[in-house]
Amino acid sequence: MSMDGEVRIRPAAANDAAILAAAAFEAMNWRGDGRLTREQLHSKPELSHYLDGWMRGGDFGVVAETEAGTGVGAAWCRTFTADDAG
Repeated sequence: MSMDGEVRIRPAAANDAAILAAAAFEAMNWRGDGRLTREQLHSKPELSHYLDGWMRGGDFGVVAETEAGTGVGAAWCRTFTADDAG
């Protein structure tokens, strides 16, 4: 993707679930071999718990976006209980 202009970083918000899901999908398919589908990302509990119910208490992150407001990246953190570790 070619980007002209500035990219800004802002705190992630409750309505950023879609950009977080897009970032997670790209990160999980970093080799470019399409090993996971978007449906698998959302249906496999070991993957979906990184996104389900975003933004819950204790969640935080950042979103990178173009001047036009298009999300181009994200990083976030969640805590999990010992019986559902990340």
